[in-house]
Amino acid sequence: MSDDGLVCKCARELLAMKSILGKASGCPTVAACVAGVVAAMGAAPASASVYQQFRDWVVSCSNGLTCEAFHAEWESPSFRSVLLRRGIEPLAPVTLELVATPNLLAMAGADATVAFLIDDAEVLSVPVKDLRLEPEHQMFVYGDVSGMTRLLSSMQDGKTMKVLMRGKGGSAAYELPLSGFTASLLRVDDVQGRTGRDDALRAKGSNPPPASAPVRDITSLDQLPQSIRVDFDGANAVCRTGEAGQPTVLSGFDFRFENDNRLIGMPCGTAGAYNQPFALYGGKGDTLKRLSIPSMLAGGPSVISTVYNVGLDIRGRELTAFFKGRGLGDCGIMQVWTLNEGNTDTQGPGTVLTLKEQREKPECDGLGEDGTRDWPMKWPIKPS
Repeated sequence: MSDDGLVCKCARELLAMKSILGKASGCPTVAACVAGVVAAMGAAPASASVYQQFRDWVVSCSNGLTCEAFHAEWESPSFRSVLLRRGIEPLAPVTLELVATPNLLAMAGADATVAFLIDDAEVLSVPVKDLRLEPEHQMFVYGDVSGMTRLLSSMQDGKTMKVLMRGKGGSAAYELPLSGFTASLLRVDDVQGRTGRDDALRAKGSNPPPASAPVRDITSLDQLPQSIRVDFDGANAVCRTGEAGQPTVLSGFDFRFENDNRLIGMPCGTAGAYNQPFALYGGKGDTLKRLSIPSMLAGGPSVISTVYNVGLDIRGRELTAFFKGRGLGDCGIMQVWTLNEGNTDTQGPGTVLTLKEQREKPECDGLGEDGTRDWPMKWPIKPS
């Protein structure tokens, strides 16, 4: 799995990979561990649309703009993380995910309840039987709209939150700071384009949401058009990259322009230690084909069919790729393309990728605190 994947995962996956992330010295919380990994990489994660820390909370958003705001602590004897997740869809609900220790799971009998206290005042109490248990993730999930609305409102006004499980098997509490929580919600609203809309979490306004979102995550092969599904499903699929021959859809995205032109990005090929290959598909409606992507090679301008560690910026209409020479991120190839609609000989009708910038640094020398911005420019070519 790539370093990018480690950074942009949600809290439950970060907790599951504690043994890996723990290499970042001194990380009692998820935020601290993720920050340590990013610092060790020398650059922000290329495949995550957003990663940002706000005091005791972290915001992470996928290329499909599903966003998470979370706080977690490795050594907590009860709950280990509190995570809020919201998809990009208009009026999308917010779900709450609580990762628990095995001992706490064993305590969660049918009579147990989970209470949420803000500054020692109880604002919500939920019977465990009303939570969805995901035992493979050691996680409880709650999504009642009325309850979440009440909890979110109180969290924005408070300083601390306590999550308390009570039952015949005993009780256990997890207390966490709310410093940075409001800023995290503002960031989620901004990334998802909700600022000033009536479906915002914090930056509310009177503007109604659009009828649909321009982008979404791909979490199932059923979401792929038939015209490209053959690349991911079947004995001869070129992108059968997962365990036991199953396709990997993590980080897949589907972006639609205003005129029904589309850009789909999907992991395609076996991931290395820090590089995840992607295939890009463009076209109109459900008629898509794999794109030939402009690139500067050793012999001059050319096209490639695979890019690595992709990041999508729908607001700026740009796509980035970062092939890392090693996990530290101090060498490799960084590319940026603009996204347009049109028709070219190599890309066909629909989505057109134009190479905006390409930087390369072959020397893995441990230098480059400012990321890739000071790397030698390969494109555009500067006049001599």
